[in-house]
Amino acid sequence: EDPEVWKNIQLFDLMVMKFCHLCYDMDWDQKEGGCLAIQKMIELLPREVLIKYEKNMLNSLFYALNHLPKYVVTSAVNEANKSLEMLIEKLHSAKHLEFKKDQVEV
Repeated sequence: EDPEVWKNIQLFDLMVMKFCHLCYDMDWDQKEGGCLAIQKMIELLPREVLIKYEKNMLNSLFYALNHLPKYVVTSAVNEANKSLEMLIEKLHSAKHLEFKKDQVEV
């Protein structure tokens, strides 16, 4: 764990709030910008920090995908899907999860 990351948590709170808010905008360019910004945060932030924002990010990305105008370009949809896949992979894939014997109930 990097203590420097946690020093900037208030900044991350503001950034995530802004990026997620963009996904709810009526203009698809804004939605796409929010999706790309969330994608960059997923790439850069450690898993321990992303867990805090998981629900907000998932809700925002799903909203952006579910409220697409008919004229939307395929590449924009692909970016939103990629962001969702990256978030789920980083937070819930087996390679990122560490189980201890006492945590697993049989």
